[in-house]
Amino acid sequence: MTVNLVTGVAGFIGYELAKKIISSNNIVIGIDNFYSGSRKKVKDLESVNFYFYEGSITDYSFIEKVFNSHKIDYVFHQAAISSVGSSIEDPIQSNHVNLLGTLNLLNFSSKYNISRFIFASSAAVYGVLPELPKNELSATSPISPYALEKLTSEYYLDLFSKLYDLQTIKLRYFNVYGKGQNPNNEYSGVISIFHKLFTSDQIPTIFGNGNQYRDFIHVSDIVEINIAASKIEYSNKIRLICCGTGTKTSVNEIFALFCEKFNKNWKPIYKKERKGDIFGSYSDNNLMSKILKNKNTKEFKTEIMKL
Repeated sequence: MTVNLVTGVAGFIGYELAKKIISSNNIVIGIDNFYSGSRKKVKDLESVNFYFYEGSITDYSFIEKVFNSHKIDYVFHQAAISSVGSSIEDPIQSNHVNLLGTLNLLNFSSKYNISRFIFASSAAVYGVLPELPKNELSATSPISPYALEKLTSEYYLDLFSKLYDLQTIKLRYFNVYGKGQNPNNEYSGVISIFHKLFTSDQIPTIFGNGNQYRDFIHVSDIVEINIAASKIEYSNKIRLICCGTGTKTSVNEIFALFCEKFNKNWKPIYKKERKGDIFGSYSDNNLMSKILKNKNTKEFKTEIMKL
């Protein structure tokens, strides 16, 4: 039985990850301050194998208390202000959470000799550089505070590995979707927003011309790669993993798919593109596939129809 710290446990990915770990009869120590997470998710996780602490990852004494209270084996760091737009509007707060919070966790992980630190990074670190698909060796060029914070956190993980022998793995998420994603923010995932609006019989707004595309990966696949990253043999070759499907889907294609799902003959409302948004990105997921033993990722259309 392992003891696993999951930050952002009341959030979209953190909740699904914690649920999976608990179902395998392992212990989850969950942290969240409900900045964007759901108290209902925490209640749903209640079991003899779940311990919850309400507080911020930026609070030094709070994090020390958590590490003092349990002999933690693995840290899955999911907590973040995970919005490009929010980071542009308030870069100080975004930096405080995304960078200082990560450093706080790394510091105590090192002091308490945890086995491995798995970090939720982002494909946003690549910016607008033209090389596609993106892989673990692709150049990075952040164009938002959020992306810069994620990349700087990656550098901190590398340093802690070198200086303190802390095993760290960086997972660069592409666009994660699935049931339970919060649609109540204009910077939430396009799929959760579209689903909410179509359900409410409202025509969604598309920023830009709709031809911009992303690599959408189901949350269950993200959970699988997190767990695999905690178990695989540690080496230089797996310290960074791109987490996508290798398939690109445009916003216009998603809109058309929802029209099919809800039997609508709508045309989208287009508005000016937002600052910090990139036009297109998708992943070379060869390494992730190898680690998951070539298990197929969830098929996009099938999962959209199941929402």
